[in-house]
Amino acid sequence: MSTRYLIIVNREPGVGALAREAIDLLLVAGAFDLDPAVLFMGRGVLHLTRSRAHGDGEPRPLDALGTYGITRLYADASSLRHAHLDHAPLDPAATVVEGDAIGRLIAQSDVVLSA
Repeated sequence: MSTRYLIIVNREPGVGALAREAIDLLLVAGAFDLDPAVLFMGRGVLHLTRSRAHGDGEPRPLDALGTYGITRLYADASSLRHAHLDHAPLDPAATVVEGDAIGRLIAQSDVVLSA
């Protein structure tokens, strides 16, 4: 059984280096076929909107997720509501989770990193 990695991104894009480093770590884990999952929480859900995350039309690190086989993306429902994104299309698409589902996601992971 392989180690299950979960990276939690809770910082908004463009503010400090931690959020970018978390995304870079996610891409590196994908490059090594570690099948990481990512959970966007708090202001981190802003990464899931193209215009607010990196400027319209500009490439973003998240655009490379498919290249690295990263498919397990999750977004905290309450964070989406708080950011008024609960009805907005997410880009890239993420599974919306809340409450107990977030706890299970964390509990099922062997390594949890947060930035």
